[in-house]
Amino acid sequence: MTINRFFPTGRPGALLVAGVLLLTISAETGGRFVAPNGSVAGSVAGAVTAEGPAPAADAGRSADGRSDSGGGRGPGGRGGEVVALGAAAHGARACGTSSGARLCVSVPDVTLRGTVSVTTTVEGWSNQVRFSWGRTIRDAQPLLTAFGRPWALTWPTAAYPDGPGYLMAQAYSSGQGLGAPVALRLTIDNGGTRPAVARDWAARFAPRADPPADLWRADGPVIAAVGDGGDGTADSAAVAALIRRSPANVLLYLGDIYEKGTAAEWRTNFADNGWGPLVGFTQPVYGNHEAHNPDAWRAFWRGRPTWSTFTYAGVRFLLLDSECAKRGCPAQYAWARRVLAANRHSCVVAAWHRPVLSPGPEAPWMASLWRLVADHGGDLILNGHQHHMQAFRPLDGTLRRTGHVVQLISGAGGHIPHRDRDGDERSAWLATGVPGAVFITAGAGVLRWEFRDTRGRVVTTPAGPGTGSVTC
Repeated sequence: MTINRFFPTGRPGALLVAGVLLLTISAETGGRFVAPNGSVAGSVAGAVTAEGPAPAADAGRSADGRSDSGGGRGPGGRGGEVVALGAAAHGARACGTSSGARLCVSVPDVTLRGTVSVTTTVEGWSNQVRFSWGRTIRDAQPLLTAFGRPWALTWPTAAYPDGPGYLMAQAYSSGQGLGAPVALRLTIDNGGTRPAVARDWAARFAPRADPPADLWRADGPVIAAVGDGGDGTADSAAVAALIRRSPANVLLYLGDIYEKGTAAEWRTNFADNGWGPLVGFTQPVYGNHEAHNPDAWRAFWRGRPTWSTFTYAGVRFLLLDSECAKRGCPAQYAWARRVLAANRHSCVVAAWHRPVLSPGPEAPWMASLWRLVADHGGDLILNGHQHHMQAFRPLDGTLRRTGHVVQLISGAGGHIPHRDRDGDERSAWLATGVPGAVFITAGAGVLRWEFRDTRGRVVTTPAGPGTGSVTC
């Protein structure tokens, strides 16, 4: 068992570059990182090079990133990092201590092509594992936040430029914060090609013609609406399963893919977590988390704009962009005014992500669009953003209780629930801590809604069942 410390000249010694200690590991170690004190940590098949920060003299840091006294501070977290480099015939793996937990990350090969499964294990408590990728450790950008076991990352590498870089994983716990990164030195090689963004979004949508009736039967076309579910958790998957088994013909996804709306999160936290089979009959709304990576939104939804309109079951639907309006977006307002002026359907439903009214953060910049919808025959306004279920009383264009339009918040798609309190007299009903969706049945000039949990039951609170209707 040998360790070769080196200078660029090849003479034995240590090479310190920008505070990072580089060591070459002989194949005699079986690809394991051996510290100067002889301890062994991490397992990588084949000969690798391991990289980590130069430890302080009294840091007591072992080669796998464990620290007895805290040690130095690594990029983006507490403590140092362990980085595996070099070629491996059967994959690459690195382990270290991050936010008090032992974190191991591995990939099938150090050269990545196509879609890659990244395997991660956590020993100890962690609320999240955050993955990032960059040409250097310092400039790594978010790939995905995993909110629970199995800490999965399915990485569509073709969505990222070719070249070498660092895949980093960091544990996060509410008690210790964001931990030190554990990283792998890898290379993306997809032949210099990146997939073109399709532009056929309008042709890809088709309502379900014959949905199942596993949970209940409907007496008309059904539109499901929910947001804030794309986080890869069991609750999110349960909401997707509810919609899949429901009589819904159309799904309005009311926005938010966690945490940054990246290509990897669209794949792992949404498509692979039960929502993928629903995409064909889904009309999406642009959320504030997607706004971090608008190109990933456009790629996943095949080039669609962030506002659009469609009709179904005698209802005119407007899907609007509350992020655009936040920045000031006269083009969206002018477009919506033209659509509503030309509308000949008796029922009008508008949907956007951030609500104008809610117990939590509101979106006052959407008030002008609320008034436009209310003054042009609007019946329902659907929102997400707040992670609960809520129905408001009929309101007018100035948000007073003298009108017709009803706001429904359906943001209980599975992400961390909000425990909001209902203090607005304009609110009629509120349910918190219950994953589920709202289901709207259209028929004969009436829109009827029911909030249902993941078992398909109508959600009931002390205020009564989460049901209601509006006549168009």
